[in-house]
Amino acid sequence: MPSSQVPHYAWAMGHALLLLCAFFYLPGALRHPFTTPKTAYSYRMAYVGGLTSYGIVCFKALGTPAANLDFLKRAMADEASATRGLAAKSDTYAYPLIDRTANISSLPSFGFSPSPFRVLSLVPYAIFSTFHVLTFVRTTVLPKLAPPKPPAREGERQSKDTPLQKQLHQLVKSQYDPAMNVCAHAELAILVRTIIGVPLMWNGFMAPIAFAHFLRLRYYYSMFSRSAIRGADARLMNYVNTAPEPVKGAYMQARNLVTRWSGNVLAPQEQPAPVRR
Repeated sequence: MPSSQVPHYAWAMGHALLLLCAFFYLPGALRHPFTTPKTAYSYRMAYVGGLTSYGIVCFKALGTPAANLDFLKRAMADEASATRGLAAKSDTYAYPLIDRTANISSLPSFGFSPSPFRVLSLVPYAIFSTFHVLTFVRTTVLPKLAPPKPPAREGERQSKDTPLQKQLHQLVKSQYDPAMNVCAHAELAILVRTIIGVPLMWNGFMAPIAFAHFLRLRYYYSMFSRSAIRGADARLMNYVNTAPEPVKGAYMQARNLVTRWSGNVLAPQEQPAPVRR
């Protein structure tokens, strides 16, 4: 294997490790919500795989880390340029760097915290890794195992993909949007879980703050997260409008506080009127 391909394979192995450990962890965690030694090991190894893949992404983007100011400036400039360049296309099939960065940035808060019922925190990462692994199999593994056959007749174009590659590509394209919707709603559920976990001593008070900041980034860069947050806000408003006045006032104050902190409005944006011709 050429040395230039080693980071790519290491990145894929990190996602494969995350997916494999999630496969072992999630069924057991659903049967036994509180952590056992076996499920705890699978859970932590899943996040080790995620951190490995993210480390490869940072290495490819920034090179070998260095303990100096120049490297720090370059890292900050790289993230800023990625934010500007990818803000408009954060939910494309490629799953861009800034969205991935926001997602992985919450790993330390959940990957190594001893708290019960952490099933939801692994669901989005497992879904993202599923798409990455399927794409790696389609674009890298299958061409080596079954290279495309040469054209039967002279002058015919050689098919780039085998039927199995085409099926995998179609599967990923057709299931991407529904999967991202599941991730967006799972992320909201994780936020609720971390808020409830503070008084129950399941996690520290910094966990919901860190994850709320993560969701703020997702709101800006992911249309699926915007849709999920606005949908949840609309359902809460329907309930609050029929609730007693103190409940409505408390929710509106909390809503205004979140709106000011996030720098955006939770209400759906108005669509521009069609131009008459």
